Amino acid sequence: ECIYKLHIQPYIGQMILSDVKPIHCQNIVNSLIDNDLKESYIEKNVSVLSILFQYAVDNDLIPKTPVKVKTPKKENHERRVLTKNEQMTFIEVIKSSSYCNQYNFVLQTGLRVGELTGLKWSDIDLKRKKITISRSVDYDKDEQRFIENPTKTESGKRTIPLTETAYQILMEQKEANKKKPIVIGYHDYVFLNSNGRPTPKSNYNRALRNIAKRMEVESFSMHTLRHTFAT
Repeated sequence: ECIYKLHIQPYIGQMILSDVKPIHCQNIVNSLIDNDLKESYIEKNVSVLSILFQYAVDNDLIPKTPVKVKTPKKENHERRVLTKNEQMTFIEVIKSSSYCNQYNFVLQTGLRVGELTGLKWSDIDLKRKKITISRSVDYDKDEQRFIENPTKTESGKRTIPLTETAYQILMEQKEANKKKPIVIGYHDYVFLNSNGRPTPKSNYNRALRNIAKRMEVESFSMHTLRHTFAT
C-alpha cells in the first residue's frame, strides 16, 4: 500500500483502468530510476504494479496487462562519492542553503534521507553524544503527510556516536527551531523547514542538483552524501 501511494498512484491513480498503457507504467519506473533508487526497490515496485494489473486481468476487467516495462541494469561501477576537494567546495556552497544543517549532518553521520527526516529529539542523547536510529519517514504525496516506517533493515536500528561537528549542528538546529512555528505532530522532529514541518526527500535532491551545477560537477543525491561519509 505504501509503494502504491508513494510511487504508483501519483501517475495512474486517477486514470480509467483500461486507459493505462505500457508507457504509463514505464513512466513510473523511469521516475524511480531518476531518483537513484536501488534496483531491488525498483523491482519491488514493478512487482506491485504487476500484481495489481494481473488481478484486473484475472477478473476480466481488462484483456491484458499493460505492465511491460524495462528496468535497465546500472553498470557495475564505483558508487558516486564526493572527493575531498568536492566536499570542501560543497560545504562552502551550501552555507547559504536552507538545508545546510541537513546536508552537513548526513556527511557527519551517514544517515539515509528517511532516517534524517525521521530523527527526533527523543532519539538524541546530548550528554553522551549519540543518536539512536529506530525509524524512517517518507512523504505521502496523496495524503500530503509524513508516514513513519521501521528502518529499512533490522540492522538499520543502531546507535551512532556524534562527532563534535555533528553535535554543533544539532545545537544550531535546536536554536533555529525555536524561531519556527510549532506544528502538532511534528514538534519533536529535529530537522524542520520554515513551516515547522520535515522536508520531503525530493526537495533535498532537487536542491542538490542545482548545487552540483553551481559547483560544475557531476550531479549527485542525498545517497551520495551517505556514501561520502562511509568512504
